[in-house]
Amino acid sequence: MFKSAEGTARFGLIAGTIGGVIGGLAAIAGVLVGGIVSHQSPVSIVFETLGLVIFLLVFFGIFYVAFRSPAKALFKQKNLEDGAGEPAEATILEVHETGVR
Repeated sequence: MFKSAEGTARFGLIAGTIGGVIGGLAAIAGVLVGGIVSHQSPVSIVFETLGLVIFLLVFFGIFYVAFRSPAKALFKQKNLEDGAGEPAEATILEVHETGVR
């Protein structure tokens, strides 16, 4: 299904984000429905919903900051491997063993 680990990572990042958004929307719906069914005051329902929305914004903000750099580097590397870079000339100044293959 996936041609490489990068494709799998990209799929996982997208699927996780979509799942998180759907889960957040379900949580908001749950708070609203739960408040209505339990006959809470409208003010209480609004504050609970607002608190949840703020929590979700902070959570997704942290998620974005944590995964922005690794995802950006992954996509940049993939683009370079696919030939999206610019040709250039270079001179090799030194060669030594790094232990990485």
